[in-house]
Amino acid sequence: MYTFVVFTSEASMRYTVFCLLILMQSEILLSQEAATAHKLSIEQHYKQYSEAFSAQDVDLIESFFTYPMVMNGDDAKVIINADTLKATYKTLFDSMPETYNHTTVDTLSVISIGSMRYKAVVKYSHWDAKEQWLGSGGGSYYFKDIDKSIEVDFKIHHYTPL
Repeated sequence: MYTFVVFTSEASMRYTVFCLLILMQSEILLSQEAATAHKLSIEQHYKQYSEAFSAQDVDLIESFFTYPMVMNGDDAKVIINADTLKATYKTLFDSMPETYNHTTVDTLSVISIGSMRYKAVVKYSHWDAKEQWLGSGGGSYYFKDIDKSIEVDFKIHHYTPL
């Protein structure tokens, strides 16, 4: 079924086009505001994850992920549950230098990659208690909204080292 709009004058056509442009512009602005808010939320989320990592708190670390979760790297794996994720992080912490104390976020940029999906590109450094640099690394963390309700709840669902 087709609907045809017949304009009685050039003025009414211009008015209609003007109104449509105003409506579209407000929708675009709202969309941009939401994306900015989401990016800020993900930056905060990652910083909280980094604090949990520094504390080596595997229970808190687990709360930042959703399953299945893909972890790429030398031994890429698909993590299907919390127990596997916690065991993976315990192994990671066991392999770190004994003098490890904390991690700092050097750079963090968030990019929209689709509907309610974002990629955080992060570079970080590891330090000991005397603020001696132990090394650095980086990765791409992929976030998606898992709640799909009014409350936006982004979780990490994929990690790829840089």
